[in-house]
Amino acid sequence: EIECPPNAPLTECPDGKKHATEGKLYHGQRIFPEMLNHVDEVTQYMKNIHWLDAQTNEVTLSTMVYTEAYNLYTVISIHFKVDETGNVDGTYKIVSYRDLINDDKATFITCMVLSISGAFVGLLLSAWTL
Repeated sequence: EIECPPNAPLTECPDGKKHATEGKLYHGQRIFPEMLNHVDEVTQYMKNIHWLDAQTNEVTLSTMVYTEAYNLYTVISIHFKVDETGNVDGTYKIVSYRDLINDDKATFITCMVLSISGAFVGLLLSAWTL
């Protein structure tokens, strides 16, 4: 628990204190997910608990977007890194995942079986020519 910054919305600090989110593993890295409803207040909160200060050299913001029409999940990550001279370098990464249900799942499994079978036949033919 951390003291909330002045004028923090009651929805974020009902008792005058901010409760930090529990750490989670995401792609092998420990993260502390936080919904950024009020960016100014969250930024001040991060400064108050020393997550964000003059020595911070990397910050990553990520979100997930779901496109219902295509059963498609897209993770968007923006990574900011500060070098020794104070320059901020920003990079981004976009990864999409498709929800495989019903016919999509059967089609995917069929393609995987055919691919594995083709790879096995290619391996046998390579071994035969040796």
